Amino acid sequence: MIIRAGLPVAFPAEQRHARGRTLAALIIAITAGAVVLAWCLAHHQDVGLADPRPVSAPAPSLLYPVGYLLLLGGWGTLAYCFAWTPYARWLGGGAALCAVGAALAHLVRDVLLMTGTAAPPILAVLATAALVGLVPASIALIVGPLVLARVLTARRRLSDRRTHAGNYVVQIAPHSAAAPDGDQQGARWRRAYVPAAVTPFGPGSGPGTAICLSGGGVRSASVALGAMQQLTRPPKDLHPAVEPDYVVSVSGGGYTAGAYLQALGRNDEPPAPRRLGQVFGESSEEYEWIRRHSSYIADTPGALVVALGTLARCLVVTQLLLWCPAVVFGILAGALYARVPLAAISPVGNRDVPLNQGAWWLVAILSVTFLVAIFGACVCEYGRLPDSTAGSTERTGPDRWRWLMMRLATGVCAALLLTVLVTIAAPSVMRVADALFEGSTRHLVWTGSVVALVNYAAVVATILWRRRGIFAKVAGWFGKGGQGAPAAVPRGMLQLLIVVATLAVIALAWVVTFGGVAVWAFENRLSGGDGRAVLALLIAISLLWLMLANLDVTSSSLHPFYRRRLARAFAVRPPASGRPGARPYDFGEFTQLQKFGTTATPQFVFAAATTLSGAAQGEAGLTATSYTIGPDFVGGPDVGWIATGDLARLVRGRVQRDLTVQAAVATSGGAFASSMGRSSTGIEKLLAISGARLGTWLPNPEFMARSSQVAASERGPGYAWRFNLPTYRGAGYLYAELLGLHPAWGRLVQVTDGGHYENLGLVEALRRRCHTIVCIDAGGDTPPNLSGLGEAVRLAEAELGVQITFDDGALQDLAPGTGAPFGPADDFAALNARITKGCVLEGRIDYPAASGLDPQHRRGRLIFAKAVLWQGCPPWLMTYANTKGHEVFPYDSTADQWFDEGQFAAYAELGRLIGQEALGVLHQPVRTGTARPQTPGLAA
Repeated sequence: MIIRAGLPVAFPAEQRHARGRTLAALIIAITAGAVVLAWCLAHHQDVGLADPRPVSAPAPSLLYPVGYLLLLGGWGTLAYCFAWTPYARWLGGGAALCAVGAALAHLVRDVLLMTGTAAPPILAVLATAALVGLVPASIALIVGPLVLARVLTARRRLSDRRTHAGNYVVQIAPHSAAAPDGDQQGARWRRAYVPAAVTPFGPGSGPGTAICLSGGGVRSASVALGAMQQLTRPPKDLHPAVEPDYVVSVSGGGYTAGAYLQALGRNDEPPAPRRLGQVFGESSEEYEWIRRHSSYIADTPGALVVALGTLARCLVVTQLLLWCPAVVFGILAGALYARVPLAAISPVGNRDVPLNQGAWWLVAILSVTFLVAIFGACVCEYGRLPDSTAGSTERTGPDRWRWLMMRLATGVCAALLLTVLVTIAAPSVMRVADALFEGSTRHLVWTGSVVALVNYAAVVATILWRRRGIFAKVAGWFGKGGQGAPAAVPRGMLQLLIVVATLAVIALAWVVTFGGVAVWAFENRLSGGDGRAVLALLIAISLLWLMLANLDVTSSSLHPFYRRRLARAFAVRPPASGRPGARPYDFGEFTQLQKFGTTATPQFVFAAATTLSGAAQGEAGLTATSYTIGPDFVGGPDVGWIATGDLARLVRGRVQRDLTVQAAVATSGGAFASSMGRSSTGIEKLLAISGARLGTWLPNPEFMARSSQVAASERGPGYAWRFNLPTYRGAGYLYAELLGLHPAWGRLVQVTDGGHYENLGLVEALRRRCHTIVCIDAGGDTPPNLSGLGEAVRLAEAELGVQITFDDGALQDLAPGTGAPFGPADDFAALNARITKGCVLEGRIDYPAASGLDPQHRRGRLIFAKAVLWQGCPPWLMTYANTKGHEVFPYDSTADQWFDEGQFAAYAELGRLIGQEALGVLHQPVRTGTARPQTPGLAA
């Protein structure tokens, strides 16, 4: 069952060209073009573009532009009409337009040659325009056949409508439909709530209770585990246990949530379904298992070697995917410049090669045309401004001319950039590479090796940057005391400088490699060398690129390694009857999401994040949007929801592997992503380039909903490939990730750490209209500047219309230094500046009418428990915090995923303390809130 998010489902009309007659006409045109070109080549007809002299027999020459117009234009049009993705359509349409432009320039030049009325500069400009246009038009020879192959291999008649995804589409519930009385803000809020079919608590009710477990790596997992023990299994003399309807987890909190979900057992295996309070007791075997494996990334030197080796493997695969194009394009460019005089600058410094003087004239003409078009658009825009003397506020003027001028300026700008790239920029790069390498390929190989080593070292340094002790020891080798960077350098500045420098070196090395390979191919062609060596290298690298491009990019990243390491530590069953000891899940066991969770257990929601580009992109400063994974439903408000069981039946191959509990835990905690987060930086780009990617690509419910609409609108045969989900994630998804290309209608969306969207899980609980929410926050923000809570409050009000308020002054109780101080002679006196008066806040939740709740259910409670050094901590925990090396407790860096036994015990105990306090506040009378959390950027 797919549940739409209220987005338009109709495709543009141009995407409905899957017609047999259109396909047949295009194939006929392509065949005719190939025949014409073959005839010209068989009769040794000269194209004539490289020779400015008049041709004696222009009629055969005219067949060339006609032939490649039919061939290239036909392939490009076929790709434009039948390709699913907008980028493939854009490539096909652009190639077709370039073929038309090149053919027109070629024909005009030949006509002028026939009449003898044109000056040589004009002929040179037209020849250059035709040659430049043919370069991008040749892309159609790749895109077109690929699209045709997909059409021919997957074409089928949709005779059995029961098997189509269209039958899973359901209408949005009335409370999520368009708002009455033009209340557009209310309509936006309605679409942001989870539809009634996704939650058992739909419109008119509000009994839902949720426990939210925040992100923060293994630090958060340890705190969450201790808190869950108290909330779901308190001592008998305390308050009753919490029986939540939802457990919403983010990132590290998902480690614990996944452990609970797997410990509760599969639906199809004995014994009877357990309850939350029946697993992970303080003395249980399963809790002991996690305690012993808290350093889950690498707890032995051998495991560390395996981790570094895995990173190296990912680096090699990713680097090959990035550098193979440089070699292939370099060989093609070198052969092209040696065969056709396109370059306006000599590609090499030691040869006299014919240059294209018409390129400079063409650049000048296009530049003047661009400026004229921009000026004309400005004049038209000025004419549309209101007439201040007439007192009118309506815009007047020639809108059609303005539109035409803007389109002309855009097209001319693209042509200008293309001309400069082909005739000036690429030859200049070759000239520089020739000077650097001095004609030796050995220098090129050494350059690639050094760049790879620098990349690997930078990635390792970035991942381990905040691992306590390692960099302090290294810094101690170069200075006194090992204090590291000077205090004048802002925190993280040195790391950022390393990343930026590495990215710059990689980009420069890629360009220089392209130029060096192009020079080698160019010299080989001009010197009459063995062209078979160049051809063999081109074929070998192309085949390697093709082979790697068909590998699953998620499988070649760190995601599988990360998933296995998390499963080794947190995927465990309680002891079986008569068999002592916890039972870890086998790595080969397929933990399908839909096989876990019953009506007797809460709904587990793993809060992840995805990103959408273009018009569907989120608010400014927030590149990520919500995407949740659970045993019941998968999706989010911007992409729609689909039942997990239905989705598992629709997907195949490696994509299906990521619809498991263990994959959901790893995905929700995948902090390395190149285009996600509130402040996406070059650090994530570097990690993605190096293969250190923890996120994955999952199906887009919006794609399935839209494709079903297209299928329903088709007459006659449909093309199933347009509606199918891929079985693997090819190299195109890696390139899309690096370039930030994430269309809302893509078949898959990139999904990663939920902390990129909201780190508490609070918004997801509110999205499900929960009445009582207990939020366990083990984030790294230090009170009273609760940035995580502040961002959640802001998002809740902006996206859902929910207002959360707290009592005046309550936030100050969480601030360090507010707790009861120790005496000057006390051993714990050094902790006075870190101790807090409280650790739990109570807030009030006010839902808007757009939530669909009845008025009596629109007010709820938020119990917010923060992991702080509370004055009620036992002496042994105070001693731990007062020990050298633990000065930052309880705010150890999220990058520290190597918790020893002492760290795990301390954070788990802190979780029990704040969980016990939260349970006590939960059973107290309700208090009203009158203030909001003070955070940077959030007004009081």
